[in-house]
Amino acid sequence: MIILGLDLSLSSTGWNIITHEDTILGHGRICTNAKKHTEFERMQIVANEIKELIEINSIDTVVVEDQFFAKNPKTGLTLARLMGCVIYVCMELEVKIELLTPTQARKILLGIGKSTKEDVAEFIRKNYIDLGEFSDKQGKDKTSDIYDSLAISLAWNKKNNLNNKYGNK
Repeated sequence: MIILGLDLSLSSTGWNIITHEDTILGHGRICTNAKKHTEFERMQIVANEIKELIEINSIDTVVVEDQFFAKNPKTGLTLARLMGCVIYVCMELEVKIELLTPTQARKILLGIGKSTKEDVAEFIRKNYIDLGEFSDKQGKDKTSDIYDSLAISLAWNKKNNLNNKYGNK
């Protein structure tokens, strides 16, 4: 099984590709520029790149960070629209799509749902892959989006493997 993990954002979508054995096959960010493109054009760019990742890598399952935005409704609406684009791409390509909240991922990986993003990144650095220090600052050295996507896919994979191992659904 090949899994694509996504941390959706219009400016910098983090992605990774792992196997069901947690082998990391690739990772990166899909970046768009608000000064060059409209919001809908940016959604199209992100959706097209995700479609290409799915097709080129024979993805079986896409796992997306399921987010809740109470503080900024406009951001929540934008991400909901982007999620709709991704769901459409997955449905068109007949790829399974799963959602996992950051709290669920942190609880599965670290045993504590209230762990920080930095704690999760450090766990991934020590146990899977070192992408460098956790950084949420815009620019080429930003690692937060990739670490967030890895947390989602690795946690979903761990949960899924445990369910399969013990026959749970």
